[in-house]
Amino acid sequence: MTAVSKADDRQQSGPSGGPLSIWTVPSPERLLWHDLGAVAVVFNARSGDTHVVDALAHEALSLLVESPRTASALTTALAELLEAPEVEVAPKVEAIVAEFDRLGLIFPLVTIH
Repeated sequence: MTAVSKADDRQQSGPSGGPLSIWTVPSPERLLWHDLGAVAVVFNARSGDTHVVDALAHEALSLLVESPRTASALTTALAELLEAPEVEVAPKVEAIVAEFDRLGLIFPLVTIH
């Protein structure tokens, strides 16, 4: 299973952020969550799309709802929660951020290429 699956499979353009982008969740109050343990279902009322995310992606999205972060800061926070080396978590976080961006769940507040 990928970090994020989408019920509606429309394609969007590539990532809009750069390596130093600060990511945020626009209108987090419009996300409805149902945690199923190993996965969570997220309904985005803004887009009308429903997404199934694994536990790591769910935690990443929750952290981005709490406060905007760079992918690096998100990696650090998730590595601490998982008690895992950042080098192991970083590729997963990059994939999650790219997928969330593609799905329109997150947007860059600031982008520096």
